[in-house]
Order: sequence, then structure tokens, then C-alpha cells
Amino acid sequence: MRRIVWIVIIALLVVTPIFIWWQGQRQRNNLETAYGIMLANRPTKFCPPSAEVVITRGDEEKIIFDAEVIVKNCELIPLDRSQLNEATSYYIYARLNEVRAFRIVATGPITSGMEYPIMLGDLNNDNAIDPQDKLVVEEAMKVGGYSKSADVDKDGNVGIIDYSLVTLNQGAGASRPDGVAWKARQ
Repeated sequence: MRRIVWIVIIALLVVTPIFIWWQGQRQRNNLETAYGIMLANRPTKFCPPSAEVVITRGDEEKIIFDAEVIVKNCELIPLDRSQLNEATSYYIYARLNEVRAFRIVATGPITSGMEYPIMLGDLNNDNAIDPQDKLVVEEAMKVGGYSKSADVDKDGNVGIIDYSLVTLNQGAGASRPDGVAWKARQ
């Protein structure tokens, strides 16, 4: 019996680091084979259905891509390779529901995925996480019940994590380069 226990312990000591290494390689490969923006810092249950994406080339105001795209597997905003294959710089703007819009400066040609940590908490979709959003969470916490509109991380509870997100992520999101307002999505 003791021998079996030792064999199991040794097997776990050998298999665990290999499994951890394999998971890391798999995540790196996913980012390398993915072509788009990987949403980092995303709570597990937060799954945006789509994103509004605008791309400009270099310092130009000229928009080369402007569309709403489907977010894949809740974490990848796919981009069009044909738009980003030149050796130049690009400004990539993106807006998701309940997330501050962001801008990424990328130099091309872009051959793999990029990671971007999203800022959750824009509960009224005005492209700013501000005291109004914080008030929504505070009111829901006072009542003590569940409020879908105040559940920032989509975990089924309104609590300190939601309050922390709207407090820490405060600020204005990036504007579209053409000055047009982002589409309001509810």
C-alpha cells in the first residue's frame, strides 16, 4: 500500500510540471495563431457578443476599417489580415458593451494576436466609467438583491468585486478618430 502511495506521489510530481508547461505553451500558441485582439483581464463569465472596431493607418485620420465584429470565444476580437499587412503603424480602436473604448497603437505588418486588458464598469454605456456607474453598483448593494445592470463581472452577485471594478477603472474611454459617437449597445 505504501509503495502505491509513493508511486502516485512521484507520478504527480512528474506530471504536474509537464501539464503546467503544456498549458502555458497552448495559451502562447493560441495567441500566436489568433489574429486579432485577445481580451486580457476578462472575468470568466463576461462574454461580450460583439465589438465595434475602427482602424486607421499611421497618423492619418483616414479610416481603413470600420465595422461591428463578432467576438470569438468571449475573448478574441478578430481583425482582417488584408487591412494590416503593410509595414506601417496602425491605430486600432475598439468598443465593447460595458467596457471603456480603447486604442492600441500597433506597428505592422501584424502577424499574430495582441493582448489588451479591458476596463469593465461602463454600466450606462456612455464610454466613461464615472460616479454614475459607481452609483448603480452602490444602490444595488444597499438593496441587497441581485441587479443584472450592476453585475459588472457577470458572476451572478453584486458585491465588492463589482464595486472595485467601477472604482479602479474610472476614466474616459477612447473616442472614435472621426469624432462620430460610438454606437450605444444595450
